[in-house]
Amino acid sequence: RYGTLARSEGARLDERIREIARAALRAGGRALLVGGGVRDQVMGRPARDLDVEVLGLSLDALEKRFGAKARRIAEALEPGRVGPPLRTEGGWLVLSVRDRRAGPALSFEEARDRVRLAVLRERSADAQQRYVEDLRRTAEIRILDPELAGP
Repeated sequence: RYGTLARSEGARLDERIREIARAALRAGGRALLVGGGVRDQVMGRPARDLDVEVLGLSLDALEKRFGAKARRIAEALEPGRVGPPLRTEGGWLVLSVRDRRAGPALSFEEARDRVRLAVLRERSADAQQRYVEDLRRTAEIRILDPELAGP
């Protein structure tokens, strides 16, 4: 969920709402106009700002649109919690997590490739650790410069 503030009225505000709704659809979510802007329109007053709630965005879509910081905030939130406001180029972003759902299932090939990569990374880290430990155990360190040798 996020809210964005637009300091415009009339046609510009309507176009901004449509723009946000289209962007949400392209990202796999849906946008709902909420808050005081709805009240103002129902009462026939010009809306001075707008609050948009976007539902159903994946973490990847959130990061693509709002950056890594927005993703980190969303990942850290427990369902039902609201994160701190985050300034964006379009206004303020306030994230909350309603629930978490598993993403689409991976194909066998995608899962196999991810597992292979994880195993290779783990083996590489283990090999580096053994190498550093071996160097520490067997290295002979001599300081040849008398100024660095100390007392």
